[in-house]
Amino acid sequence: MRPTMFAKLVTVIAAVVATVALGAAPASAMSNGQPTSPGSAPWFAAIVFADGADVGGTIVTGDRPARSHCGGALIDARTVLTAAHCVADPATIAADPAKALPTNALRVILGDRSLSADRTPEIAISRIDIDPAFGLVPNPRDPGNLDTAAAHDDLALITLAKPQPRAQTIGLSPTLGLPGTPVALYGHGLIPEGGISDGLLRGPLALISAADCARQTFAAPVRGGLICAQSPEGRPAVQAGFGDSGGPVVTRDRSGRAGLVGIFSFGTETVAPVLFTPGFNAATDVRIGALRWPELRAHLHL
Repeated sequence: MRPTMFAKLVTVIAAVVATVALGAAPASAMSNGQPTSPGSAPWFAAIVFADGADVGGTIVTGDRPARSHCGGALIDARTVLTAAHCVADPATIAADPAKALPTNALRVILGDRSLSADRTPEIAISRIDIDPAFGLVPNPRDPGNLDTAAAHDDLALITLAKPQPRAQTIGLSPTLGLPGTPVALYGHGLIPEGGISDGLLRGPLALISAADCARQTFAAPVRGGLICAQSPEGRPAVQAGFGDSGGPVVTRDRSGRAGLVGIFSFGTETVAPVLFTPGFNAATDVRIGALRWPELRAHLHL
């Protein structure tokens, strides 16, 4: 399971601090994720806490893997698309979801190299915009527990302090999110024990229908602008883990070109135990998000 909102962000920070203090070695995070080959996801954006950042009263320090937070996708030379809950202020997320963390608390690392690669710069952020429709969806089994909450319209735009004209961007997938479509989820996740995947992992999945999604979670897929994906039958279940939030869900055309379908939002923490299916992953549909949010639509040139 993966941290989603306020309490989960605190869990991530605590795990980061523990990793620094104990010197824990990096470990695979996304269950059954596969290492990516160099150059296969140059548009991937790793969102890390700035060294020395004060997040919710905790000072985050350490090397890059220790400060890893979320994923994202570079959609133009200066803009990263990620999950809103990755950049929302944890102190106010329940009452004011659109309030973002200070820009100096976060940095972005572009590309699919390992987080610890010294030559990959940490890029400062000049602006954070959260989808104004973003909000939490309380779990009816435990409505006061944000650890098991879901979200809707879980999208945010990060503006980099300097444009990156040489960086490769990713555009919308021409695929309309039909059930059975093969997709892959990318992330540098954090396992509950605190180990971090220094290398970028790729999780092969297939999209499922809105009806199949609705049977497994209390979040309304259509109203929430969600797409859901699971591992194809007969293959090991891929489940995103701590820190994989905001990671891009992509398709590949016959030439191998990647297209953006969704941004990972939540997973099995919202699944009823009776209906639990390993590898349930819910993402915000970027195409629907762009239709609802004019600012995102402009960045995607729609």
